[in-house]
Amino acid sequence: MRFGLFSLILICSLAFAQVKYTTSGFYYTIAVREDNSLWLFGRNNFYSPDTIPIVDSPIPLEFGSNYTSIAAGASMAIGIQQNGSLWGWGFYSIYADDYDETPDMVRLGLKPTQIGTDTDWASVSVGCYHVLAIKKDSSLWGFGNDSDGELGTGRLTGTRDFVPIGIDKNWKRIATACSRSVALKSDGSLWTWGSNGYASFPIESPIQIMESSDWINVQVNDHLIIAQKSDGTLWSWERNTMFLDSLSNKAKDTIFIKQISADTDWASFVTERNRLIIAIKNNGTLWVLGRSNLPVLGLGEEITEVTAFTQIGTDTDWASVSVNYGHSVGVKKDGSLWVWGNVPTKGDTESYEYSDKGIFIAIPTFDTKYIPTRVEFPATAALTAKTSFVRNTIHAQVNGNHIQIKNLPANTEVEVFDIHGKKIYFSNTVNTGLSVKVSAKGIYVIRAGGQILRVAVK
Repeated sequence: MRFGLFSLILICSLAFAQVKYTTSGFYYTIAVREDNSLWLFGRNNFYSPDTIPIVDSPIPLEFGSNYTSIAAGASMAIGIQQNGSLWGWGFYSIYADDYDETPDMVRLGLKPTQIGTDTDWASVSVGCYHVLAIKKDSSLWGFGNDSDGELGTGRLTGTRDFVPIGIDKNWKRIATACSRSVALKSDGSLWTWGSNGYASFPIESPIQIMESSDWINVQVNDHLIIAQKSDGTLWSWERNTMFLDSLSNKAKDTIFIKQISADTDWASFVTERNRLIIAIKNNGTLWVLGRSNLPVLGLGEEITEVTAFTQIGTDTDWASVSVNYGHSVGVKKDGSLWVWGNVPTKGDTESYEYSDKGIFIAIPTFDTKYIPTRVEFPATAALTAKTSFVRNTIHAQVNGNHIQIKNLPANTEVEVFDIHGKKIYFSNTVNTGLSVKVSAKGIYVIRAGGQILRVAVK
């Protein structure tokens, strides 16, 4: 992913949640509960000036419970619903080339929007700004950025519409990074396309890696491909030594493949956008290998690199893990949620990126956690109801140059922002209502009691 929301089940009075799995994006995580509802934690990377910039603790999203799978990208998420339809929200960028400083930013929406009308999608993977998906007939499709060939269409031209990747109908598994993609076919062969490291040419369409056909799992980042053979062993390819001949139908140089573990008891593994691998063994232990310039190893403050697989802690009940730019997230077999790395806090809500393009992303501050730390959130009755980024039980209206805010609970923090994200008002009110005078016409955003409202002063 070029850059690059927690699934939780409330257990009545407990302050933790049971989780099925997580998918992580650029400083945020989406989690899926056992009832398939969706929860968000971290930086809200989805456009709109009337959204909560930073989510300090998991919040439920009103559009959950109907998804069979979710994949997170830098600033967009894609999900497959139970009827096989594909939905997405957030935004992505289409670059003309690697030096394009004014990309075409495509908004999918604040809430899920159906992508196309097909209802036969089987799996999906999201890079930073491109999406690959496999249909039930095992054909491969993609949309989004293609400046490095990551779509695999052979054209190096991004697209807003799904396009087929070749004509083969035997694709089984896909994985995406920012500028590269990998996939397995049903015959066990391993394929890749996209950025070719420091070579001058990208790989514009899928080519096979090696002649072998005994691969069962694969992950990718912008430097490494990590794959598992049917005997359980793990292997890797370095980014800048993989492909010496761009015209070859196969990556024929086997000397650059490296076995990274002779162990055969790996249950699952993920990779961060740098050179880091986090894996779980069949016995439930958690392991890490590689290096990162971010504190995502989970081994302690001073450790940023390990040259051999090293166990994270001593626990033997890890069920799944996800990692991306900034932090790692783990789920244990009891459904508890754990995080380590740079965890966004409320941050600088007066600073936004891309606001000139109508896309608002808060620049956060971070609470760095160097070892896995359990995620806690209020286990109140209110959290059992589905909510969203945008909530309107508190009422706001405009009267001249005043914004009147009503139905406030007692001792509620109220913040008002202008369209540029600048905070113009703050109060910890004890009243059920208040009036805020503004000096200029325009759009204003009110954040109060975890709810977001948007009003226009004309």
